[in-house]
Amino acid sequence: MAVGIGLAIKPANYSWAQLGGAGALAGIGFTMPLFIAGQALPGAAEFDAAKLAIFAASIASAVLGTTLLWRVHSPDP
Repeated sequence: MAVGIGLAIKPANYSWAQLGGAGALAGIGFTMPLFIAGQALPGAAEFDAAKLAIFAASIASAVLGTTLLWRVHSPDP
C-alpha cells in the first residue's frame, strides 16, 4: 500500500513474491500472543484453545513463507 500511494519505494533487487514471503515468515511468533492470551483468557480451556490456534497460525505462516520464497529462489550462476 505504501508503495502504491508513493510513501515508500520497493527495492529493485527484490520481487513482490520475495517481499511477501519475508512478510509471511514474520508471522512466526509465540511469545507475545501467548502472553496476551494468558492475560485475556481466564479459563484453562480457553487458554489451551488459544495456544493451539497460535501454534497452528505460526506453522501456517512458516509453510506459506517458505513456499513463497522457495518458488522464487533462483540459484546463483
